[in-house]
Amino acid sequence: MKSKFLNSIIILGSTVISVFSLTIGYKYVLAVPSSYQYSCPAELLQGTMLEANCLTTDRKSKPFSTLILKGIHVNSSGQLTQNALSGTSTFLNNKKCYNFSPYLYIIMGIIKAKCQNSSNTFKNTSITLEEITNHNGRLTYEWDRIIDQTAYKIMKHSFSKHIAEFSLPNTQKSKGTMSAIAKDIMAACVPGSSLYGHTSGILHSECKDLTNGRKIYWGEVDLSHYIWFSRSNKGTVVIVNGINDNNSTIFVPTRGKSYYNTQN
Repeated sequence: MKSKFLNSIIILGSTVISVFSLTIGYKYVLAVPSSYQYSCPAELLQGTMLEANCLTTDRKSKPFSTLILKGIHVNSSGQLTQNALSGTSTFLNNKKCYNFSPYLYIIMGIIKAKCQNSSNTFKNTSITLEEITNHNGRLTYEWDRIIDQTAYKIMKHSFSKHIAEFSLPNTQKSKGTMSAIAKDIMAACVPGSSLYGHTSGILHSECKDLTNGRKIYWGEVDLSHYIWFSRSNKGTVVIVNGINDNNSTIFVPTRGKSYYNTQN
């Protein structure tokens, strides 16, 4: 995904933290093109669903597999764009792109389409699907890599504005801490992630889709997992903006979980 990522918000309360306690580093992982097309012949696009017959690891059978494409949208220039973990794709909503052949099709992991720009003119556009693999005959996203990318971009966008809400000093190590918390909040709530259901730093998590391709995450964070000597457990919200992932953010809302509950 062209650096596609979950637009996010994280809520952490005030806690006095020693600079010397910050030890978390962070490695940004670049997205890679999909590989499913090399072992899943006869791929087909049905609306926002990818269909194919994918070889199993023993290469003796090709079961039918489907995958709902996530986070594909149309920008103001009429170009297809993709953002990570942004919920439902919107490129076919309100007739933004033609939903029939020969104007919409897929070949070797590349979607070809004709989509409308802000001037109501339809333009030819294409996008290479990324992070989709064939897992023993099943189409699947590489969620761990996607979440990694998303957490980094959330931190990068939000650090200077919201770092004070975490009571963390403005240092490189604090950036790693913020990224790690964002990553764990999302991973604990995303089926397909290796950390789905639980991470040692997240006591509870839940998530839901919002309007306009956004997604919101709530997590109860054990700060002692990330910050030495901390004894504070804080609620955290992450919001991923699917239309413009540069607006993803992480912060501490003053209303706590009620903020999460009232978002739609």
